[in-house]
Amino acid sequence: MAFSLTESSLHVGSSIVTLSDTGLNASSKTLLLADAGTTAAYLELLAIRIELTTTATVGNRLMAVRVELTTGPDILYAVTIAANSLAASLSRTWQLAPGVDEAITSPQQVQMPQGIYVFAGQQLVIEDSAAVDAAADDMIVHVLARRVRIRNL
Repeated sequence: MAFSLTESSLHVGSSIVTLSDTGLNASSKTLLLADAGTTAAYLELLAIRIELTTTATVGNRLMAVRVELTTGPDILYAVTIAANSLAASLSRTWQLAPGVDEAITSPQQVQMPQGIYVFAGQQLVIEDSAAVDAAADDMIVHVLARRVRIRNL
């Protein structure tokens, strides 16, 4: 399932969008700028919510969030949630946002720098980098972002 889009206008040329991928049986999600309704814009990531339910397959899942080029291995931003690996037959929720209190563990809060942008030619990848049971674990992702349309002067 691709990301679905919900939009709230702020002012001309800018809006708050929520992009959600609730498709199951996958522990990897990729958000392209076209999923936000246009490629003539950029997204400023405000918050990311990840919900992962694992199968009985043994192994520690290791969550990773990256902004990277769609054409190659160049990574522009990356965070691995190493302290929060998830074993078999469990569920966990992570919330990434600037200024959160990482002492809060339900759901687990993870600091994310302010000013992370996704432009045309880039993608947001959220995945279990260990790929323990990639085709069967269930991941739901919600991304809150500010979408700014690029205007020609």
